[in-house]
Amino acid sequence: MESSLQEHKSPSLKFEKGLLVQADGSAKFSMNNTSVICSAYGPIEAKPQEEILDKACIEVTFAPDVGLIETKEKLIEYNLKSTLESLILTTMNPRTKYKFMFQVLDNDGLIEATAFNSLSVALIDAGIPIFQIITASSCCIMDDNSIVLCPTNKQKTIAKSFHTFVFSRNESDSPVYINSLGTFDLSE
Repeated sequence: MESSLQEHKSPSLKFEKGLLVQADGSAKFSMNNTSVICSAYGPIEAKPQEEILDKACIEVTFAPDVGLIETKEKLIEYNLKSTLESLILTTMNPRTKYKFMFQVLDNDGLIEATAFNSLSVALIDAGIPIFQIITASSCCIMDDNSIVLCPTNKQKTIAKSFHTFVFSRNESDSPVYINSLGTFDLSE
């Protein structure tokens, strides 16, 4: 099966850092019509029941643009936290806590990639010690095997599969995180 990259405009990417004065670091990242703001706090004092003897704990809260937190937001929270645990040098500040809060401002299908990108900028803005800097992108594979980068919600609904990738520059050049939904095979 052959796939082709569909002709389209380059995605619109924008970010602002230091928006929230109460946070140690913050960033708003926009990909096309999706925007997420991330605030980063830490290291801060952990409650006694949260303390981990040899490293800092990580707390992530993810709020949707409308409505209450549902299962998909909890899954994004979990994925962000799991990735953060491998990014942050938690052993530098044992028995403390790093707290990250995400708020979706606009949603046109790229929430996860936009959240990871806002996280990356917020980590840098806060000066939190990290192993590597990450960047994220999403794409979908259409029925004709064409690939659409940074798809909209409309394109996602008619696609065969949707994929989010988080990369960092390291020795292996393998993704830090992958999330795929839909039907696809490895050749695609």
